[in-house]
Amino acid sequence: MERAYLEHMFGDLGDRTPEFHDRLVFNYLRAIMLGLAGSDEAEVARVLEVSDAALLEERAILLSRLKRHGEALEIYVEKLKGFRDAQEYCDRHYSPDDAQSKDIYFQLLVLLLAAHGRGELDMEDVLSVLDKYGRRVDGAKALAILPADTRVTRLVAFAAQSLAELERRRRLEDAAAGLARSERLQTRYRLLESQRGRVSVTEDRMCARCLKRIGNSVFAAHPDGVIVHVFCQS
Repeated sequence: MERAYLEHMFGDLGDRTPEFHDRLVFNYLRAIMLGLAGSDEAEVARVLEVSDAALLEERAILLSRLKRHGEALEIYVEKLKGFRDAQEYCDRHYSPDDAQSKDIYFQLLVLLLAAHGRGELDMEDVLSVLDKYGRRVDGAKALAILPADTRVTRLVAFAAQSLAELERRRRLEDAAAGLARSERLQTRYRLLESQRGRVSVTEDRMCARCLKRIGNSVFAAHPDGVIVHVFCQS
């Protein structure tokens, strides 16, 4: 019943909620295990051989939930030969603010270069990834792993993107530093103002805590002008 519902949500309605997909995968795996319970060894071996290939993409999806992106990309690039699928995977999971996801395009570049070395991918296809995602790849790290015979003229677009990204980050850092300096100055100014201020205690002035007259008691004055007995403050 659950599997039929999940298949309807995922297949017919196009709902790509990760939790639905995971539950559907687990339902399929459970069905396979139950079906093998009464099978002979030869049949089990055949099913395992087929399922190992058939469930690769499902395995990649589960790995993505654990943010084990390198292993997931290996499945797409090395086992499924799905180079476009690997790029789409990176599009979905890249996050510049997540330590486990910010280098995902560099991980893809490493795998694509290995595929090129095995003769499975043209170098132009590898470089096109840099052209498209140059801002999301660490320029120094990328240049360090490119083949020595890569034409410099072919890297102009990538270099321009890398420099533009470095400049953008520098401006953001300068802006953040400026805001921090401004905040420190404002805090200092407020502190000086509070220290310079005077508090007038009349005969009828009340403690803000116990609501009794301050009188001749020792009191503490807050920056906002509120005064309380010292023993009330503690």
